[in-house]
Amino acid sequence: MERLKNMGLKKSFLLLSLSCLAAAFLLLGAVIFLCRGIENHYPLGGVEILSDGSVVPLPSPTVSQQRILATLNIVQTVSCILFPVGGLIVSVFLFYYLKLKQPISCLQNGIMRIQNNDLDFSLPILSNDEMGQLCAAFEEMRSELLKSNRLLWQQAEERKRLNAAFSHDLRNPITVLKGSVKLAILKIINLLAMLMVVQTANTACIWVVYQPEFPDEAKKMKHIKTK
Repeated sequence: MERLKNMGLKKSFLLLSLSCLAAAFLLLGAVIFLCRGIENHYPLGGVEILSDGSVVPLPSPTVSQQRILATLNIVQTVSCILFPVGGLIVSVFLFYYLKLKQPISCLQNGIMRIQNNDLDFSLPILSNDEMGQLCAAFEEMRSELLKSNRLLWQQAEERKRLNAAFSHDLRNPITVLKGSVKLAILKIINLLAMLMVVQTANTACIWVVYQPEFPDEAKKMKHIKTK
């Protein structure tokens, strides 16, 4: 049986056909031999068994004997057609069961799993014939698809990681720029506040200097400028 599994499809079909035909012809020979043996037990003219048990030869077979002989002839004729055809039919069924059924079932199962986006399985190689080679090619295709899907998944994950890193790096300069702008605005506000204080103090000093009650000696002070 193991040798038959590893045999090519043509050779295995030819071997099964010849074996089934040989068995069919053997059965046909056995049927013909049995029918001829039954026919030989009947005399050419036939016999009749009387009620007292005596046998009377007849010039020809009786009606019932003729029916039996006709039936035997029909059985032989039908057997000559039925047994060879039946042998071929049996060989076809045996060929399908021994050589095609399991590989086709495995291929169908693999195709259904691939259609469901399931590549994480292994297709068994049951023989070394053409169907086994087909299963091996299918398994290699499945393996390559699995590698391609894993590579695409890794590339997608790497792209996501790069996008996240780029977004993070892009946000950091913007944050620094916002902080720098806020700091510059605060410095400008402080500078304007200092200028306003100085201007207010200067205005107050000038106003005090020009008051009538202010002594003339104070107007000559170096750190107070008057017009």
